[in-house]
Amino acid sequence: MEAATTWVFKAGDGAVPPALTGRTAEQAVLRRCLAGVSHGEAPPHNVVLLGPRGNGKTALLRWFQQACAENEPDVEVLSLTPSALPDDSALADALAPRRLLAKLLPRKIGISSIGTAEWTRSNGPRDLATALIARCRRRPLVLLLDEAHTLALGT
Repeated sequence: MEAATTWVFKAGDGAVPPALTGRTAEQAVLRRCLAGVSHGEAPPHNVVLLGPRGNGKTALLRWFQQACAENEPDVEVLSLTPSALPDDSALADALAPRRLLAKLLPRKIGISSIGTAEWTRSNGPRDLATALIARCRRRPLVLLLDEAHTLALGT
């Protein structure tokens, strides 16, 4: 009679396995990129994980997300998937939410002896790069985008 085997990790589900065996080089690269981010420094390069289905890309991203939370609590981690981003507008709102940026900009400005001016914020097109820079100046950001190759841009 065969003994029943209980698998603690199933490839393809994106869960972090008990150990990321054989991933020390990738973990070191990710740690180096994170090292200066909390001090306002740009990482030395972007990281793109490529490989066939089931080889641990998503598990490595989840490990990195946990490592960021444990080691760099002042760094914000934004984890996105294309299924949550149906169009460019949703991506822009995820990267630079209007509600977050509204806190960075005054709604009313006044100059003594001249008066005050007040305005409403537009919901129209905006410069995503400028908005994202403003967000990152407020708090360093690490963006994790799983399954990026399926992202529908320009739709």
